[in-house]
Amino acid sequence: MNRLARACTALFASAALLAGGGALAQEAPAPAAAAARVIGFDQAIEIALAQNDDLRQARNNAALGALDVAGPVVGFEVFLDALPPEKRKSLAKAPLAQSDLLPVRRDFAFVLDGRVNAGDVVKAALGADKALIAAVSVFDVFEGGALAAEGKKSVAIEVTLQPVSGTLTDKDIEAISQAVIANVKKATGGEIRS
Repeated sequence: MNRLARACTALFASAALLAGGGALAQEAPAPAAAAARVIGFDQAIEIALAQNDDLRQARNNAALGALDVAGPVVGFEVFLDALPPEKRKSLAKAPLAQSDLLPVRRDFAFVLDGRVNAGDVVKAALGADKALIAAVSVFDVFEGGALAAEGKKSVAIEVTLQPVSGTLTDKDIEAISQAVIANVKKATGGEIRS
């Protein structure tokens, strides 16, 4: 809800309680000692003026009836400059951090126990280097042939490295590859498939 809608809602609510005219005040966001700030006025509208309350009420009822209005009418004025600034939403997304450098992709195939989930392999590979590994995806699971007889399977993954500050050297890529292999072996007991 934007600032104007909140102010109008507050003014309508105050109009429902209005006995006479009045100012709608809102507490300033400053310390408690700060004075209230007037953001608008509301006033009951009386169509006809008369010295006698009964006569005035009868004229008002007749005028409101002619306008096809069943109840009391209230008007208000909002001072837009006096509205407090809208608060920033905490659900705002962070700015997109996009690298100018091309990603590097490496494939790995692991021989695992047949009961190990492919998701465990992905999770272990992602943990090898959280700064450079942007994504890990499974692209093949093989459970047949000689592996099936041993109760094993082969899970192949693609690891995407996204350099941030500079081009990765062969030495850097090899170090990350060894970390991926070590993490998967530690987490799942899987061996790199040759």
